[in-house]
Parts: sequence; C-alpha cells; structure tokens
Amino acid sequence: MAATEKGRAEGIEKASHTIALTLLSLGLTQDKVAQATGLSISELEKQIH
Repeated sequence: MAATEKGRAEGIEKASHTIALTLLSLGLTQDKVAQATGLSISELEKQIH
C-alpha cells in the first residue's frame, strides 16, 4: 500500500472514531452508532473507556 493510501485510510478511520464519539454524545445507542460508522461495538467501547 502506498504511503498516501495508508494515510488516507488512517484519516478515514480517525474520522469514523470522531463521528462515533459525537453520535454517542448526542444520545444514540452503541448499536446505531456502530451501524452508522461501520465500527464494531468493541471498538466503540474502547473509545468510551
């Protein structure tokens, strides 16, 4: 994978985590946030704790 592709993938992953935290703070359930972001429940729980 080229450096630019790797950087782009890392940026997308970071954005997904940021969006997930925002959605959780707005009161969405973990199930809905996981569905919206493509993150797993365990990934969401790591972000919370």
